[in-house]
Amino acid sequence: MSSAGQGGGEQARELPGQPPLTVTAPLLLRTHELSWEALEHLVVALAVQADHALESRPFGRGGQAQDGVDVVAFFTSQPPAVYQAKRYEKFTAAHLRKAVAAYADGGRPFDAHRLVIVTTADVRDTKVDLELTRLREQHQDLVVDLWGRQQLSDMLFVLPDLVRRFFGEDTMRVFCRPMLDREMQADISDASKGQALEDYLAHLGSYLSEGLHGLVGLTLEEQDGAEGVLSTELAAWLRPGRHVQVVGSSGTGKSHTLAHAALGLAQVGWLPILLRAGVYEGRVEDSLDESVAPFTSQSADCLVRAARLEGLPVVLLVDAINECPSRFQDRLMLQLSSWCRRAEATLVSTSHEFLNVPAVIGGAQLRTVDPTSQQRAALLRCYGVGPQQEEVVEEECKAFGTAFELSMAAQLTRRLPTGAGRAALLDAYLGEQLQRASQPTALRQVLHRWAMLMDERLAGWLPLAEAQRSAAQVLVALGGSVGVVDEALRSPVVQVRHRRVEFRHEWYAQLLAAEALMWSRESAMELAGELRRPHRRELAVWAVALLSDPDEVRRLLQGLPDTDVLIEALCGRLGPVADGVALAEAQRCLEEAVEAMAASRVACTSDFRYAIEPIRCWSEYEQAMFTALGTTARDGRLLGPLARLMRENDQAFRRGTGWGPTPSRVAGLIAAALNGPIASTGGTRLPAAVITHALRLAWPRRGHNRHQPAGAADLQRWAASLEADDIGLAMLLCLLLRWTDDSEVAALAPALFSHAWATKASQLRFAGLDLLTSIRTTVDEVTETRVIELLNDVHTDSVWVSTMLVDALHVYGQLTSPYAVDDITAEISSLLASPKQPDAHSRAQRIVESQFEEVISAPFIEAIDALEPAARRALLILAVREGDASLFTDAVLKELVRAKDPAALPAFRYWASHMNVPDPFRQNAISCHLLGIEGCAAHLEIPPPMLGSHEGADAEAWRCYGQILFWLHRPNLNSDDRYARCIPLWEQLTISLLDAAVDPLQQFQSVAMFAQNIRTSALGLIVDSFPGHIRTVLHHGLSAPEHLTSLFPHPQPDDRTATVLRLLARVGDHSSLQLLALYRDHPDLGGTAADTIRRLNNRTAES
Repeated sequence: MSSAGQGGGEQARELPGQPPLTVTAPLLLRTHELSWEALEHLVVALAVQADHALESRPFGRGGQAQDGVDVVAFFTSQPPAVYQAKRYEKFTAAHLRKAVAAYADGGRPFDAHRLVIVTTADVRDTKVDLELTRLREQHQDLVVDLWGRQQLSDMLFVLPDLVRRFFGEDTMRVFCRPMLDREMQADISDASKGQALEDYLAHLGSYLSEGLHGLVGLTLEEQDGAEGVLSTELAAWLRPGRHVQVVGSSGTGKSHTLAHAALGLAQVGWLPILLRAGVYEGRVEDSLDESVAPFTSQSADCLVRAARLEGLPVVLLVDAINECPSRFQDRLMLQLSSWCRRAEATLVSTSHEFLNVPAVIGGAQLRTVDPTSQQRAALLRCYGVGPQQEEVVEEECKAFGTAFELSMAAQLTRRLPTGAGRAALLDAYLGEQLQRASQPTALRQVLHRWAMLMDERLAGWLPLAEAQRSAAQVLVALGGSVGVVDEALRSPVVQVRHRRVEFRHEWYAQLLAAEALMWSRESAMELAGELRRPHRRELAVWAVALLSDPDEVRRLLQGLPDTDVLIEALCGRLGPVADGVALAEAQRCLEEAVEAMAASRVACTSDFRYAIEPIRCWSEYEQAMFTALGTTARDGRLLGPLARLMRENDQAFRRGTGWGPTPSRVAGLIAAALNGPIASTGGTRLPAAVITHALRLAWPRRGHNRHQPAGAADLQRWAASLEADDIGLAMLLCLLLRWTDDSEVAALAPALFSHAWATKASQLRFAGLDLLTSIRTTVDEVTETRVIELLNDVHTDSVWVSTMLVDALHVYGQLTSPYAVDDITAEISSLLASPKQPDAHSRAQRIVESQFEEVISAPFIEAIDALEPAARRALLILAVREGDASLFTDAVLKELVRAKDPAALPAFRYWASHMNVPDPFRQNAISCHLLGIEGCAAHLEIPPPMLGSHEGADAEAWRCYGQILFWLHRPNLNSDDRYARCIPLWEQLTISLLDAAVDPLQQFQSVAMFAQNIRTSALGLIVDSFPGHIRTVLHHGLSAPEHLTSLFPHPQPDDRTATVLRLLARVGDHSSLQLLALYRDHPDLGGTAADTIRRLNNRTAES
């Protein structure tokens, strides 16, 4: 133990002649007068009595190497904790850094997950606090706590026996019970503690039960694919020490589930503490005390101690971590992990997305999913829908997906028009709530004003004082009562927290902002102009749904024009008026397209270009409508006009081929225009091509479209009408049938495939094979037999179609790998015996990558899995030691990085120095380069040569980032050394290389998109480690985009700027807002800029 000063334990326990306590408030013990032996024994005692350890003892004896451990404590259900005892008169940030490094960078005895630094000195120092925060972020696998004179005094205040033992009887009398006489100095009796706990549980249960609606069992899926749990069973499923994260979007019932879980756990003998993360402001203990204060006069820690006496497990339920300011979230999770370890509590948390939490509170990850049909029916019944109404109401509620929507829909079902959308639902709910106000219209306009202020500022809240002032101004203008201000603040759609006013759900803000714009604009075209502003595009769906005049809806749709809004309308999600108008408009656009194609000819100028004569310039609205038509075509409502368009499209191609090609050649050109690489020379795409492209990309999302997919009877009628020269209609039907879950519809596929194959058009044949593959799990036995017969009877000379045919045969179980395990094993043995053969690399690469080729993979996987670990690594190294990156090279490198085998160093060196810039698969090349650097960091003392074949500022910027990543990945390097090595590199990137420093971040982002955890990706490490330097680079990317350069050919400036905007949402601060404002109305980037500004405003103290 490192310590200062001399003196024995008995001397320390004598009461000094001078007053035993300081005169400051709160009173502090004279901990600095303890000898180091007494301090060590005090820590042993506190580990048991304050941290509730099962056992604690000193570690080692004087003169032995202790690796930063003076005391070790063992617990019943948690890993051990270790303590360092430091006797200092003054404790500095350097002392803290050294103490943590002694354990964290050493051998880490006992594999502890918690380290407590205990010192006799006062630790109230801003530098110490900042260093503690930095160390906690650096060592996320280790909970680091610091106990100084203040903390020790606070803990000992309720432990009079320890104060008596270490500081004397007189000190105990004065310090522990300063206001009570001698008889009242004893600790609270066990009976009193038990009564306080009983009262807390009773008050909490009463509070939770009041107005709490029944809970319907909704599915919570486990992230790892294991079987999930019903929300009604969460309390019974929970076990002490089984920490849980529950995530889902707004309205999915997370908070409701948590309240029921708290109530259920209290009833079966747990101590639940319910904390809303939005109240956290830096100290979790304060937030916990605030959470229990309405139900008890005791602190949260006192309740925990009482629960321990009663043998009750403790559960901390933290709701809505996403509402905690972003800058506090990491700190909150660290403090929660520390508190849960000390209290031996189980943590259940909710948020929008899974969080990267310390290992000590890692556990199950559950995600909410949309209710099943049975769960939807149960929700409706639970909220008042009778058995006779159930079928009708369920039909009306198809547009509502979340538990929140369904619960409100059930209560308001009598007021909803048939096919109502969420806008009608929320509007009805608002109307019902506001009717209770003294002046409903005035109150609604106050809410309008608040929503518009938030919209203009791109913030989710207003300061309370400003909200009150702006409301008063509205009411003065209306001649309303100022009492409406208080009514607005008490409105069920608004909440006031920390002197901020915000809407309880973002949908309320969007609905009210859209309504405010509608009330203030005289025409639909004027309204469309406001909604076209990038930051307001999400309001358009609300405005369309709120309009009841079909002509106004039509003018607004035409004035926007917005593909996403048209899709929502055609799906029936914006109400019956918008649905009817959109359908009529879609039919009109289709009829105009049919007429235009009937008068046109399409000439193919090459295998990759076509020209339309005469050229028809379709408006932006019409092009958006064609895309929306394709996206929603599966409902079959416009199948007739779509079929006519496809046939007229075929005829236009035939009129344009005056040079007399064969019918199969014409068919191939038509199919390639609809499903392939042929593009228009004039920039105007064929309407039929726009529609089939959108249909091919549209995933059939269950429940999104309230209209049912086209049935087998309708599709059969059109399939039966196919003639030998129908190309477009056959393509349309192939795409419509893809991924169907209806076995009767799937039964049409064999005949459709036969037609497609007979046309000899490669793109149509490919579409037919894709159809058969997509319905594999849907077909019945008869259809499956027919499909297999067809697949075995067809042949092709096209390599591209042949590949798809092989895949289809494999899916239907008609192919097995032609390779044998014994042959593969023999070849591997030959390669490993003679790795310097000229073709050793290519052969090893073929073997390794064949694991990823589904048709032939089985014997390769078996042969490679049978290898000893060293032999497996040797084969992988041989496969990636040279050459260019393939689709699977980075997967192999990741395995080698995890293995940490020095034998892989030559391969890592190669990829650190190599990056094929012209590689069409740029992302793979970049990923391999970054993995090479990471691999080198595990085995080299200094960075390897990087990108030696590249010169100039761009290459130098990549080398700087590469060296930064090397030092970030380098093990056993303390933070000061890492910082010292990286700062000179940042000076280059932020000064002389600033123009070249932005583009690599975009390339890192393309790799990070596929990382399992973005925080551990190259981009995540750099951003989290150096947010200020990254911010400087990103600011330059916005202020001087025309000066930016790239190592890669054909950079995409808008994509790069979009990446910069998204990254600033993570590391930006107030200084970023002025630059972001320049992009607020950008036609392409405005939406991304607005989202970033909102996130920055919502997480900063003032906007």
